[in-house]
Amino acid sequence: MGGCARGGSGPSLLLPVVSGIVLALCAWGPFLWFEANRKWLDLKTIADASDKCLPVGAKVDDRYTALRFALSHLGQSQHGPVHLTRVISALVLLAIVMALARRRLRDPGFALPAAMLAFGVAVQVAVDQGERTDVLMLWLVPLYALAAWAVVQTVEVVRPAFARRAVVPSIVVVVVALVAVIGTVDLADSISATADDEQLSEAWRAARGETPVYYDAGVHPALSSNRFYLPCDPPYDWGSQIWYLQEVLHPGSGLAAAQKGGAFRARVQPPCERA
Repeated sequence: MGGCARGGSGPSLLLPVVSGIVLALCAWGPFLWFEANRKWLDLKTIADASDKCLPVGAKVDDRYTALRFALSHLGQSQHGPVHLTRVISALVLLAIVMALARRRLRDPGFALPAAMLAFGVAVQVAVDQGERTDVLMLWLVPLYALAAWAVVQTVEVVRPAFARRAVVPSIVVVVVALVAVIGTVDLADSISATADDEQLSEAWRAARGETPVYYDAGVHPALSSNRFYLPCDPPYDWGSQIWYLQEVLHPGSGLAAAQKGGAFRARVQPPCERA
């Protein structure tokens, strides 16, 4: 039995990896088909926007700065602190400690989200998109998966110490309640911090009234260029939500209004024909 136990230690990753590849292909399939029909315009834009003319040392320094930004802004907001992120970050750190201490690095529950997080952030930084906070939001899924895994491991550790098993479900309930409460506070803070003229109700009113929007791309030229944003992206400015909503109400009108307002004048590639 000892030999069998040693031989069976460490769960096989074959099934989880194959499942992950299949799920990834299903998720990315429609996007790749869309890109192929558009002659890979968005992916070419990312490649063309890279800093090819910089020396190697400057590129390394730029990527290092972008990596620090990416790691410090995982789960964070551009406009204020997100308290729930601190809880999730603590649980992710706990997951890493648990994986090392309990020798569970090959556990699919830890290995897959950890690999997804590390690989995704690395690719994002490598293609010079490390400071795009909208892309960083993609990695919230593996962060939450690691946090959940840490809770499960904690329950396994403390279970033998308690004769009454009712304590174990209580731990899960407390964690879920904590996440719900802090998340609700974050949401309330975000809503209250939004100015009246930037709320969705005002944006709908402006879109229905076809209110002209002026896009001052010159204020933030680095953020308005193809270095960060693709031709199909809305303008990075207040009023971009109106571009979306006008397009929802009358397809084609939102893009026309954005072009008329000069939203795309800082972009190398022309905007898409349709939003």
